[in-house]
Amino acid sequence: MCLNATKHYLSSEHLKILYYSLIHLYILYGNILWGNTYKTHIHKLEILQKKAIRIITKSAYNEHTSSLFKILNNLKFGDLHDLQICSFMYDFVNSNLPIPLLYTFEYHNESHGHNTRHSCDPKLPVIHTELMKKSLLYEGPFQWMHLDECLKQFASKSALKRNWQHKMIKMY
Repeated sequence: MCLNATKHYLSSEHLKILYYSLIHLYILYGNILWGNTYKTHIHKLEILQKKAIRIITKSAYNEHTSSLFKILNNLKFGDLHDLQICSFMYDFVNSNLPIPLLYTFEYHNESHGHNTRHSCDPKLPVIHTELMKKSLLYEGPFQWMHLDECLKQFASKSALKRNWQHKMIKMY
């Protein structure tokens, strides 16, 4: 790992820049589609991310990483995935996606006329397999439905992302 080879020569700030340019962007690329796969498939990526965080903070190889993520103000792999899904759903609800993607989900109020708590939220599809539960078609509306109402009301996607990240990191 490139970070490990340079940890004695670079400061933590420079190691963090190296992490964002070499590792973080690969974790994010396409994560919205593949990030909810089975844990056995993403376990090695989570381990790699934790090793990188330990190297950046110059911590012991077996130190618990939750506090290190908090120090660096960085999200864990699963939280990055959830943030990307919430960001996508924010764009969907606010019609900021390309036209073909605007018809990906159906709203509750399109299928019935009742004024319910989630009538303006995307509707969960009927699923028949565990594999479908891991797809964006199910995970997107599920994440949006369980998102705090105060986070859904932000005027911009960047405000939603910033507040969601702050909320998650505070829980580490």
